[in-house]
Amino acid sequence: MTVWTDGAADVLQALQTIGVSLTFTRLGAVTSMSNGTPTRAASTTSTGTCVPLPPALGKGIPAKWQKRLEDASLAGAETMFLWVATSGMSFAPKSLDTVSINSATWSVLGCDEYPPTVGTAVTAIAYAVGVQKQ
Repeated sequence: MTVWTDGAADVLQALQTIGVSLTFTRLGAVTSMSNGTPTRAASTTSTGTCVPLPPALGKGIPAKWQKRLEDASLAGAETMFLWVATSGMSFAPKSLDTVSINSATWSVLGCDEYPPTVGTAVTAIAYAVGVQKQ
């Protein structure tokens, strides 16, 4: 076994055992504007499973979006770190998406693949997603 396979097995086991259901929503593209009001194409959704963690526990995971958590402007914001299984997801979460978890709505701060993709040899098994309470 390698560090990668041990880590991947642990993440998959956690997602399957203690995972929480969630739904990501992405707004449709603006198709037209009338009097300053946009008309959008239909929103798309993607349902998955995650393990939610407080930000302090997610800080050991290298994620590009975490730099925003250090910004003083987010000091009072309620944030959370999600391990989201890639299996079953129809799209990777990205900034400006929203996610519903246990009847609460959160805004996506950013998303990175785990493990970070290097070439095509490794397929991501999870997304490291930062969210902020709306």
